[in-house]
Amino acid sequence: MKIELRLCALFWIGFSAVAWAQEEAPEPKDVPTFLKEMERKAGEVSSSEAKWVRKTFAPSFGEEGEGRQQELIATVRFLEEQRSRFSTAILGYLRGAHWLVTHQEGNRWNDWHRQLDHFKTNPKARKDAEAYLTHAEALFSSGMLRTSPAATWHVRSGSLDLTVDSEGKPLIGCNDGMLVCLSKGDSTRVMNVSGTYNPLTGRFYGRNGSLNWERTTNSETFDVELGTFEIRMKGSSFSADSARLTSTLFDQPLRGRATVKVQKERKESKRTYPRFESNSGRIQLQNIFENVHYDGGLQVRGSQLAGMGSDGRPAQLSIFQDDTMVVRCLSNEVLFATDGVSATHAVFSLILGEDSITHPDIKVNYLDKQKVFRATRQEDGVGMQPFVDSYHALEFEVEVVEWPIQGSIVEFRRLTSGRQEPAPFRSLDSFVRGNYDAMRGMDNIHPLSRLSGYVKSSGVGFFHSDEFADHLDLPEEQARLMLIRMTNAGYVDFNTASRECQVKPRLQRHIDARAGKIDYDVVAFNSNPRNSVTNATMSLGNRRLLLRGIGRFKLSEAQDVNIIPEKGLLSIGRNRNFEFDGTIQAGKFELEGTDFEFDYEAFKLEVKRAESLRIQAEVDGEFDQRGNPKLRWVKSVIE
Repeated sequence: MKIELRLCALFWIGFSAVAWAQEEAPEPKDVPTFLKEMERKAGEVSSSEAKWVRKTFAPSFGEEGEGRQQELIATVRFLEEQRSRFSTAILGYLRGAHWLVTHQEGNRWNDWHRQLDHFKTNPKARKDAEAYLTHAEALFSSGMLRTSPAATWHVRSGSLDLTVDSEGKPLIGCNDGMLVCLSKGDSTRVMNVSGTYNPLTGRFYGRNGSLNWERTTNSETFDVELGTFEIRMKGSSFSADSARLTSTLFDQPLRGRATVKVQKERKESKRTYPRFESNSGRIQLQNIFENVHYDGGLQVRGSQLAGMGSDGRPAQLSIFQDDTMVVRCLSNEVLFATDGVSATHAVFSLILGEDSITHPDIKVNYLDKQKVFRATRQEDGVGMQPFVDSYHALEFEVEVVEWPIQGSIVEFRRLTSGRQEPAPFRSLDSFVRGNYDAMRGMDNIHPLSRLSGYVKSSGVGFFHSDEFADHLDLPEEQARLMLIRMTNAGYVDFNTASRECQVKPRLQRHIDARAGKIDYDVVAFNSNPRNSVTNATMSLGNRRLLLRGIGRFKLSEAQDVNIIPEKGLLSIGRNRNFEFDGTIQAGKFELEGTDFEFDYEAFKLEVKRAESLRIQAEVDGEFDQRGNPKLRWVKSVIE
């Protein structure tokens, strides 16, 4: 496309003592001699350059008026005096001059030489002059602003104005053009560009411009007005911090940062530029997939769409069923794909009326083809901590929570069938002395006691890891690892990004339980199904939690009560109340039956259908290794 070059002189700088030509008419230079000299010097560069001077440049230049001829000769002599290289600066000047002469652009010639006055009055700018003149012909013919090993920048269409600033330095103005960057065998374009290029600094200062997402899968979806921007044209990328994004997906525009970069990628679906990242404002996308909604900021990465936190709040992903929110995930980054949506570090909530099942740092995925939501525990850091279930008053360490969103059953399961580790389900008020003592390791002082001491001495329950490290006289990294372990054990909430920590009530409760100051329970169920990956299922209707693979567990240490569920099944309701068929072992008694019910608040078992009762009796004169009388089952069974 032809470029309209409109060359306007903004300033005229005259010099009385120094000028391209003296005020008095100079001695005319011999044009034929000059041309022969140029041909000879071009031949030292290459035979093709000598041929161009002889057959192309010389005939057109010989037809020019004497004034222009003498101006060109004077310019060449100045460049020679400055020891500018013939192969770059002088040949570049001759080619640029030839283009202007043959296209009969008189005004253009004048504006260009007005720019070159800067180098006459600033002889130390020899390298700048060489860089500017080398590609003069490409500037006039194709709008090339700069070329380097990394990138070449052109202005296509629109207009180019050759001007000077208040100090006489050359500038190139662009108005309503298309800015093109060629790099890595590919290109990118910015439309409707107006701005100024400074050839001495290699920087383009844009006043405005626009982007669309051409050559991506979002080509019909997004447009960006750039606002002001700056390009270092040595490279192939730039950013605009005051960009404005509009889209067919939402009504209100978003403001943020746009980034343009040449990317060698032929597949549209894999292109990750241009990019936009909002820095203010939130959008609401209803039904990005059926019954899946989004609220938050936005990132566009070529063909990829991502959500992000905005206005001081994380992004929110919500999944509904029958107009009721069932899943809520909060994250600072949400990734959208054609077949689903995901987040790596999300705060997860499965909503059960006023209660919920939560996890503070988990990986979540929605798979649209299968219509399945999945939350997967992380394998390191604070993501290893258990789920907390306020409805059933339990915490549990399953690997995956999965919900087919068109159904009413939530599954809690292993990640793969190859893993046979049991998944513990524990009462929120349980205390296991062995686990507590194991946290001490080889330390002289239990780490929970050290944390409790710091909380009491400082009078705060919220602090930074640096402060805790200073109290312990330890490196911050070591104190941070201690807090991560305490987080996974449920004693604190530690934010690994901000390194802020909030102490939870469990800390003092377990310290008091270990000291015997308060009562506690030992209610815990280990799920280890043999031929299934499913640890438990829950109905969203009645919210009963059906545990599978449950072996013998202790209900009361003081009364020596143990439960053995039949077929490993245990049905749990609100606040740890549960039902089962199977066996109750209490001291010397063993009761088998069905429909047993346990009331946690009253801490009482109700026997509805007892089928048999066995009793153990002491064996006279026989004792076990601990000195207790040996027991044997009485042969008679009460039915």
